[in-house]
Amino acid sequence: MREERGDLSVLEAADKMSLAQRLIEAGVKCDNKELIKIGRKRMREVWPKEVADLFVKAYKSQIEEEILGTQTTSKDEI
Repeated sequence: MREERGDLSVLEAADKMSLAQRLIEAGVKCDNKELIKIGRKRMREVWPKEVADLFVKAYKSQIEEEILGTQTTSKDEI
């Protein structure tokens, strides 16, 4: 039986979103598309598909920018 989004408590939704974010972050940092896909699926359990997809896209971009910023800073320090 599939659980409907409206049936989730706030705590359950927060847990799913937190796990989704960790999976997406790990997927981006390890270049593992499967982890990102699983994170996206988790996010869709809480939000409609369109909203979840927008969030994942924005979150991936944010993590990638942070990684690039860290690499640039590290090179500048050398």
